[in-house]
Amino acid sequence: MKTIIQNGIGFWPPDFAVRPLNLLIYGDTIQQVSEDQISACTDAQFFDVQGKLVIPGLVDGHTHLAQSFGRGIYDNLHLTDWLVARSWDRPLYDEEIYAASLLGAVEALRTGTTTVAEMTTVGDLGEIVIQAISDGGLRAVVCTPMGDHQEGRKRSLTRTASQALEAAEKTFKNWHGKADGRITMRISPVGLPACTEELMRGSRALADQLGVGLHTHCCEGETKTANSYERFGISEVEVLQRCGVLGTDT
Repeated sequence: MKTIIQNGIGFWPPDFAVRPLNLLIYGDTIQQVSEDQISACTDAQFFDVQGKLVIPGLVDGHTHLAQSFGRGIYDNLHLTDWLVARSWDRPLYDEEIYAASLLGAVEALRTGTTTVAEMTTVGDLGEIVIQAISDGGLRAVVCTPMGDHQEGRKRSLTRTASQALEAAEKTFKNWHGKADGRITMRISPVGLPACTEELMRGSRALADQLGVGLHTHCCEGETKTANSYERFGISEVEVLQRCGVLGTDT
């Protein structure tokens, strides 16, 4: 299938001035980029964008789509208190999680974001979020964040490092490469304040075993940094380096 996008504008090198832009696309390959109108093809699909800007799809490097319902109701809270309020004080039902995630996916597509790096959750709730992404037509690099250490005032954890890794591997096998390849998975220790070194090292080992990268939080605030020095005597980044988490695939 050929597609022609005409009457757009774009940033043209070397000075990136704004000039007319027309595209000829065959399948998923851009075959021609021109300031001039592209000759009509009888078998082509036409889109006249009427002077709108044409750019590559945007990529959101870190998001939590299911939190789209939380806008405006958790303002001005310390991060740890926000986690407690969001997770335990106002939990969402399964259908609400699905709707919130689908809303986030649709909003991304409507504003030019074709791919997100989605940090969801381990287990059934994570599966709901991934299903919403699949249904919404978005492309996503998804990770299911794991923790095995008590963080702040959050409810006590029940998973060990090995249990968390097992759950993450199960989700990986369920979803990696699904939705016509739009969904791929990464391994995600949620962040040092909620993880032991055992889980950090295990995350690297599992990622290497599965042939994918890692996704984590780091240095989110002064309290988190102080916690690292209290527990390990070094910074969060230094702990991640010691555990082998850091790298070109992280």
